[in-house]
Formats: sequence, structure tokens, C-alpha cells
Amino acid sequence: MFSYEQKSSSFHLFQIAIQLQTNKRLINDFWQLFFSDNVEKKSQKKSVNEFITENDIKLKAFSMWTSMRWQVFMSKDWMIRPDSLLLDDIDNINSVRNKDIIDNNMRFLEDEVFWGLADYCQIRILGNVIMEDWLNPRLKQKYKNNASWSIQSQKVVDENGEPARDRYTKTNKEAEEYNQNIEDPKKHKISLEKKLNDLWEISFNQNYLLKPFSNKDRLIKSEYIRMFDEDIEFDYVEAGIDPAFSEKTKSDSFSITVTGFKKVENVLYRYVLEEISLKGEEKNNQNICRTVLNMYLNYKPRNIKVEKNNGWEIYAKLFKDPSNMWGYNLPITVVNATKDKRTRLKEFEGCFQRWEIFFKVWKTENVIEQLLYFTGENGNKDDAVDSMVHSFGLSWIWFYFDVA
Repeated sequence: MFSYEQKSSSFHLFQIAIQLQTNKRLINDFWQLFFSDNVEKKSQKKSVNEFITENDIKLKAFSMWTSMRWQVFMSKDWMIRPDSLLLDDIDNINSVRNKDIIDNNMRFLEDEVFWGLADYCQIRILGNVIMEDWLNPRLKQKYKNNASWSIQSQKVVDENGEPARDRYTKTNKEAEEYNQNIEDPKKHKISLEKKLNDLWEISFNQNYLLKPFSNKDRLIKSEYIRMFDEDIEFDYVEAGIDPAFSEKTKSDSFSITVTGFKKVENVLYRYVLEEISLKGEEKNNQNICRTVLNMYLNYKPRNIKVEKNNGWEIYAKLFKDPSNMWGYNLPITVVNATKDKRTRLKEFEGCFQRWEIFFKVWKTENVIEQLLYFTGENGNKDDAVDSMVHSFGLSWIWFYFDVA
């Protein structure tokens, strides 16, 4: 059992151990393989890193950067290298932070894991295809024509778009009709229509249709953009700032986005009120302070979030010092985004698709343009997108820093 993190592989191995101890059909067919006596019982252990079955098979949990080259099992009758490998959860948020990490993980798998296996080893890979350049898609692409590999992909629907498994129905209506007289929720059929509504398009494609999200795919489509021009009394207002330190004309803009929040029948609506971009020589400290103060006086945000990037500390100190802000104390909070740009925007995909986000006419053209072309790739203009997401963010998404 091999996963990116040890706790994950140990958890999966623990589930196998529980099945060997308690699954009556396995015990009837193969006898009790976990304990020496052939009875159904359960170990009191809470996790398992390795064990040897009664028929002399060793199972062990591994994680990334643990080499297979020295893993030789001395059984009762012979010495053997690993001859069955199950890869599960080899992609997670820590393993895909950038291309260099993915490249190193791929190289380690091929050099230190696959080369340490028996020649006749069977390799099985479990997991979804989240991004096209992550490990699962890479392995599938590289070994799809290798006779020693058997690669199978099972989507939740067949080639005609119909559910490929009995537990799913295509529509909510079909699920409701089937489930209405079944009390046990574990036996209910699941509506793919509901799953699509719950997860939204990108996550549904990744988890149920095994369609990876391409770095070139655009997250926000034009049909998600809704405009407004009426006056609204908001519950509160927040602002986000993506600072840019250089005054060079071709560098990123210093972007400020202001968002109003309105809760209606337990739905939180976001109204992007204005996006302000300062470019080139406009990005001098005095002009920046004046612009931020005017924004504050116009909208009265309860919080102004400044992204922690190059130059962030200088601006945070400027804005927090009343002497630089004409005597005003601004509610400045420095935030450190713990996720990449694409992931941060993707968290609001459902809000866009449910039309819970609106843009003010005439004041948000720049951020809308960046949204429609945003892919998260290097080279994309994203300063307005960043400041907008900061103005959207809920407090639990961020780590907060104070500036002396």
C-alpha cells in the first residue's frame, strides 16, 4: 500500500486489516487470515503499518520518499520482493504545489519504487484525475501502451451518458421515486443531477467523469457573469488589495476590489462594487495611500485585506499609520493565501454558477475581463482576480498576520 503521506497509507492498510478480521465472506472462503484461530473478531489497534497474514503474506504501508529497493520479505520458504503494489492518494494538495515537486515525485516513483518491485509485480492505481499534469494522469499517459501495465478507468456514466453503476440515477426525480419507500439511507440511490449541483462542473468532471482540469481551461465562463446597477443596502462590505511594488509600466497593477455582502434567505450574495487598478507611475506611495483612503471613505469596509507578497509589509505599515492616511485608522489585515491562485478562485465556482455573485455596471470591467481569461498559468493577468478573491474570502480561509 503506497500513498503520498504515511498516515493515508496506514489508514488504507488498517481498513484491509479490519476486513480480514470481520468480513464473514472472506473468512468463509479463506479462513481467518489475520488471527491464528478461525473466528470472527476485531483487533483493538487503531492503525496498522504492517502485518503478516496466517498464510504468510506481508502487507506494509509506504509513503513517498520511502524506497522499495531494500524491501525484501523472508517468508517461510523463500525470499521475495514486493509483488503487488496498490497506489492510492498519491496526489494531494501538498504533492502538487508546483511542477518541480510533481517532477521529483514522478522521478522517485520510477527510480526508487518501481525498480524495487518483483519483475512480475502487479501495480494498481486508485484515485481521481484532478489536474492533467498530476501523477495519476502522467502514469496513465506514460504506461498506457506498456504490456506489463493494465490501466482501467471507470467513469460514473457510460458512453451514452447513462449511469454505469446501479447505485446512481441520472435525475433527482428518478432517485426520489426509487428511494421513497426505502428507510435505510445507505440503500438509497444517488442522483447524478444532485451531485453536479453540489460539486459543480469542474469538481464533478474530475471526480465522476475522470476528466482532468487543464491548466489552459478557464474557470469562469461568460454565462456566470451577472451585472447589477441598483442601489442595495448591504449587511457589510469588505475590500481586498493585491499590492504591486514596482512602478514599472509593464509590471502588475496595484489592484483594489470592494465587495458588498447581502444575506437573503440563508444565501450569501456578493456584489463586486468596484475594482481600482493603479499602473506604472500611479503606484507611488502617496497616490496609493490617497486611493486606499478614498475607497475607505466611499464604501466603509469593515476589513481591508492586504495580500502578503513582495512589498506587502511596506504597504501594510503605510496604511496602518494614521499619519500617512490623513488621520484615519483603517481596518487593515494582512493575509497569507495558503492555496494557489487557481484553487482559491475555484472555491467560489459554485457561487458564480448559482448566480450569487454580481458585478457593478461600469466599475468592474477590468476584473471581469481578467476572470474570463484566467487559467492560473504564469503570464495571466490576475492582480484584479487576486484582490477580488481577497474581498470575497471568509475568515476561516486565511491565516492572519499583524504588522507592528
